[in-house]
Amino acid sequence: MPSNRLDNALARNRDRFLSEGGEPRGVRSDILQSWRRSVTLSIQPDAFSPLYQPDDVNPDGRLLRAAEPVLHHLTTNSGDLGLGFLVTDDEARILARWTDTPQMLQLLDKVSADRGHVFSEDAIGTNGLGTAVELGRVVRVNGREHFADILGEFTCVGVPIRDPLARRMIGVLDITCAADHDNKLITLLATQTAEKIEQSMYEQQGPREQALLRHFLAARRSTAGIVVVSERLMLADPRAGRLLEGFDQPLLWERASRALNTSGTVDEELQLADGQTLATSMTAIHDGGEVLGVMLQIRPSGRGRPAGARRTAPPPDEHRPGLAGDSAGLRSAFRACREASEHSVVLITGEQGVGKTALARSVHRAGPPRELHTRDCAAIDSDGLLAWYDGLRTTLAGEPGTLLLQHLNLLSESERKPVGGLLRTAVARGWRVLVTSVTGTQPRDGSTPQLDAVEVVLAPLRDRIEDVPALAGHFAGHRRLTPEVTQLLTRLLWPRNVRELEGVIERITTGRPAVAPIRLSDIPPELATDASRRQLSRFERAEISTLLNALADCNGNKTEAARLAGVSRSTFYRKLRAGGVDLENTTF
Repeated sequence: MPSNRLDNALARNRDRFLSEGGEPRGVRSDILQSWRRSVTLSIQPDAFSPLYQPDDVNPDGRLLRAAEPVLHHLTTNSGDLGLGFLVTDDEARILARWTDTPQMLQLLDKVSADRGHVFSEDAIGTNGLGTAVELGRVVRVNGREHFADILGEFTCVGVPIRDPLARRMIGVLDITCAADHDNKLITLLATQTAEKIEQSMYEQQGPREQALLRHFLAARRSTAGIVVVSERLMLADPRAGRLLEGFDQPLLWERASRALNTSGTVDEELQLADGQTLATSMTAIHDGGEVLGVMLQIRPSGRGRPAGARRTAPPPDEHRPGLAGDSAGLRSAFRACREASEHSVVLITGEQGVGKTALARSVHRAGPPRELHTRDCAAIDSDGLLAWYDGLRTTLAGEPGTLLLQHLNLLSESERKPVGGLLRTAVARGWRVLVTSVTGTQPRDGSTPQLDAVEVVLAPLRDRIEDVPALAGHFAGHRRLTPEVTQLLTRLLWPRNVRELEGVIERITTGRPAVAPIRLSDIPPELATDASRRQLSRFERAEISTLLNALADCNGNKTEAARLAGVSRSTFYRKLRAGGVDLENTTF
């Protein structure tokens, strides 16, 4: 079908999609999904107005230094092909442009395709620059596949440009020509040109960095995870990246530098925060007689398994990295968060100190490798609402990752509405959004902290007391708790939840030798007294839990909590004290 007939059919399909929704025929999947994101963002096809952000565009930046000679040579020697070349940063902001004809320059001016203008998908809809940033791969947009009417006369091919060492996307090369569905060479030209720019960036690196990259690439045929680390650089393949999540470059370099002064391989075990042990083999990297860094081969430790036994992967809901505990309530909350976060904003609620942030971080770590961004609503008091909101919006305009938004309960209803819109849009773009809110507290205007989200309630520690041994062991680190201490800790109700348990373990272990076990004699007297009372029956424990839940629901007001529980205030106090709960030192 000729290009003009294809464009006419696409225009009709897009108009029908905008008015009726549904599944238009003859539209490629990537384009259709981008149209849907554009509609979700309330972009109007006939209202084309890209943002203009010329500040901080550095013409001497690393990307433009690499692109300039490549694109100057190409436009000087290509003849009058009617091509435009655009280079953007990783937010689809145009850094520079090159053309081989005055006519193409005029067309680019017509659509504001010049330095400083932002062609992100969330600003102007489907286009070769913004959609390539959105998807992180090569994108071709022909004619009326563009969401904005004014871009319908172009064919654009956007190719991500990646840092040759870190391999993260730092920008996009776009080649633009007159709308032509049949021009296959433009995609090949765009891909090859982007590769030349990356090669130019690689050649800008110093000889040490180039040598480290050569060693890294040569070692990636290994079945182990590979990491190359130096004093200033860390390169990791995806397998090692997953195993080492949470281990930053300085910390890893401190461990790896032990191999610098040896001629052979140094084998060590690396203990992670979640208790997992990794087997590492470290070898110094030499080049021309100079020591450049260290190469690590990393595998999950097989210590404790029978010879020849295969390591079996745990079921998905059992893999909760960094999250101590195995109660049914914790497993259920984790599973609900993980499943809902694939398609919705997740609101994690619970009492103060119950472990909402730890749950959110575990859900993040259990998913595909992506960057974690943490924002706290409490920062509004110091940053100001507008600055805080702009910071959140800027974060969510970047490459999709995981957002952890803490203390939603501090926002008023009027403040939550625009935040909720941002979060829903972020999920549509591929973000995983996890929000925490404290129950039993009121926001600024006294309203209920509702959000268009899937709510997951994390039970207080008193309702999942079987998590106490694992949590206590986690907080104790390498120190061993004797069985008597663990049993004593499980007899307490922990009204201030996980945070209280962490404080107790810190108090016990501070100043003690790391190798000394924790014994009953090390327990604070007041805890030992509370725990020495008779063991509560299941009914008594459930009754006390109900009273504490009422206290949390009433924001710590004891009179209202007693009325809610259907008992007198004196009975309320008596039952809680009988269970070892000190109301004067309990915060809800």
